[in-house]
Amino acid sequence: MCSPQYFDVSYVINPWMADNVHRVGRSEANTQWSVLHRLIQNAAEVQLIDPQPDLPDMPFTANAVWLWGIVQF
Repeated sequence: MCSPQYFDVSYVINPWMADNVHRVGRSEANTQWSVLHRLIQNAAEVQLIDPQPDLPDMPFTANAVWLWGIVQF
């Protein structure tokens, strides 16, 4: 996971972003992320990566997950 330290809507690639450029509620984003992090951490090992200032949507990595020892092929 990556904290939303630099999260921002700085460009538009879908209709939901259009009216939200630079209108992110950083305090709310941090609170929501902290709750999500805590919930996931209670059920699984969480790896954190450092946020980068030039990658504002880094906290959203397309639902990436790695399951080890849970799924058998």
